[in-house]
Amino acid sequence: MLIHFLGQPWVLVATLLIGPTILFLIYRRRSRIEAEEKRPAAGSPRATGTPKTAAAAPPPSENPGPRKSIGSGFRGISWGQPPVEGMKVVHEEGETRFFSRPSEDPRIGNVHITSVAYSFRLDRLSAVVIDLPISGYEPLTRHLTTEWGPPRSSADRGKHVWADPGSGPDASQAVLEKKADSRSARLVLSSRAANAERAANRPGA
Repeated sequence: MLIHFLGQPWVLVATLLIGPTILFLIYRRRSRIEAEEKRPAAGSPRATGTPKTAAAAPPPSENPGPRKSIGSGFRGISWGQPPVEGMKVVHEEGETRFFSRPSEDPRIGNVHITSVAYSFRLDRLSAVVIDLPISGYEPLTRHLTTEWGPPRSSADRGKHVWADPGSGPDASQAVLEKKADSRSARLVLSSRAANAERAANRPGA
């Protein structure tokens, strides 16, 4: 009976027409399901081709350096110059003599300072030592950062260093540091060329 039914011409025609249609519908439904599975969920980030493990951003520069030069010397006396008229010797150490000026301005910007000593080695200015109360440490840090740019700082921010690039005769370095007693601070301006010369002449260098 089944063989007779399947042998009818109209059954063969129906099979040839309906079979491909069913297969096509199944293919379309499967393709739609796969497309929905690949589509990102609402609110999820779209793929951008970026690798899953992005390269780490480079660390910030440890020594950004000043935006502009610190300047040679201090208050009109440049590195390598001899003492000027009116200066008085306050201390001597071998080839180095420290001078003061009787009419020294007691402020840097709006920050009060307590003393300024000019260090001359072989009668040539090589450094300036400036003491100030601890209350002026943070205001002076802000003032110098405005003048010279971000410093290189210690982890506890108890010491800041600014440095000109290079080591020419006018290149300077500035170190602002809290003193050990924590009641005062000190700013030391120095000639980078003089520092390099001392380091080269140091025993064992």
